[in-house]
Amino acid sequence: MVDLDIGQINIKGGGDEIALQYLGAAVVLTWQRLPQEVREILLSRSASIKGLPATHELEAKIKSLIRGHAKPIAGIEQR
Repeated sequence: MVDLDIGQINIKGGGDEIALQYLGAAVVLTWQRLPQEVREILLSRSASIKGLPATHELEAKIKSLIRGHAKPIAGIEQR
């Protein structure tokens, strides 16, 4: 897996927050079409982003969100 630095994001206002929500939703809805390596990088990176509110059990919540909303592709098992 690719070694990544800790990311820092600075939300500048409501517009940035909304754009981030839409981008995140697009990633979740496209999850099964992403290469496995990209999925691993996104999950790993999501746990180390600074500048966003802390959430209890973040990794479990992200995985639950993906399981509940990712669009399955025929012949590919959902993870």
